Amino acid sequence: MNENLHTDTEKLLAENATLKGILQEYQQAAVSKNTEQKELEEKASAGAELKSYYDLQTQELKYVRSYVNELMQKAEGAAEREADLEKQVSLGVSTGYQLEEIKSKYSLLQVQLDDLGERLQELKTQHIIQQQQVSRIAELESMLANAEEEIEHLKFPPVTGD
Repeated sequence: MNENLHTDTEKLLAENATLKGILQEYQQAAVSKNTEQKELEEKASAGAELKSYYDLQTQELKYVRSYVNELMQKAEGAAEREADLEKQVSLGVSTGYQLEEIKSKYSLLQVQLDDLGERLQELKTQHIIQQQQVSRIAELESMLANAEEEIEHLKFPPVTGD
């Protein structure tokens, strides 16, 4: 019986040592992941700032588009007024070029915004993976604590009043 207890204790000690090694590896991985997560959060923050900048640019583009539309309506009204025709036509042509330039910039901003959206999704996925790893570490820590309690119980069994 004593030999079985001794053998069981040795097995549990060996398993405990293995679990401690695994726990240490996971703790190192968690530190690495936490550092990586902080870097990703900083990148996400920078991405959010960039998105905010692009949103502001989009709002400005909407304002400019509205302004361009207003100018185009004025150009159409000017066609009815023959005295101001030349002035309004040149304004309309100038506005057309500005509109094309704005459309080009808007397209570029849309592409950049889409790229930011994809990057944000990647960051979210990485965050989920990190949360799963942290959960696994907690599970292993719990298993280790249970194994240590069992070893302690085997080393010092409760004394009965017989």
